[in-house]
Amino acid sequence: MKEFITPRLKLSSDFSFFLNNIKELSRKHLEEKLLKSCILDNIKNIIDQDAFLEDVQLMNSGNYVFLGGDNHLMCMLLNCPLGYVGGIHDHATWAISSVIHGSLAHDFYIYDHNGCVYEKTITLERGETLMLESDAIHRIRNSHDNQQVWALHVYGLDLRTVYRYQYKQGSSMKEQCPNSILIDVEWS
Repeated sequence: MKEFITPRLKLSSDFSFFLNNIKELSRKHLEEKLLKSCILDNIKNIIDQDAFLEDVQLMNSGNYVFLGGDNHLMCMLLNCPLGYVGGIHDHATWAISSVIHGSLAHDFYIYDHNGCVYEKTITLERGETLMLESDAIHRIRNSHDNQQVWALHVYGLDLRTVYRYQYKQGSSMKEQCPNSILIDVEWS
């Protein structure tokens, strides 16, 4: 199993406010469409205000930083260095992917009797957001040629507690994703 360094992050006050808003939305148990709309509004505000991490020391490849979650929602900050290509996977819940810095490609796949087959790519630039449905199968990659990507992901469930799968392109085999790929944030 891959070992990860424990990051030390200092969150801007605006970003901390964003996380508190997401936690409060989770507690309200809103109808899914309204919940997604509220989350999208909060993400737009955080990106528009340029509120981001004041100090980030995460330079390992493919860092997933757990920012908070419960049984209803989960927030992760994603760092994708140059050349990063993630594995093909599903989430077993809806997800919102927003790019804070850089350019992030989502390669989508279809899984059927032919196995896992490439379907299309959607590339997000800074400030753009993509909604993924619970049946989406995709992988993410840094599509920028000279900078790392920072993305904010919000999920409809805590990924540490749901059964998800990873896939191999062209193969009908799939295996359960490990739930230990997350790094907890040290709040300072």
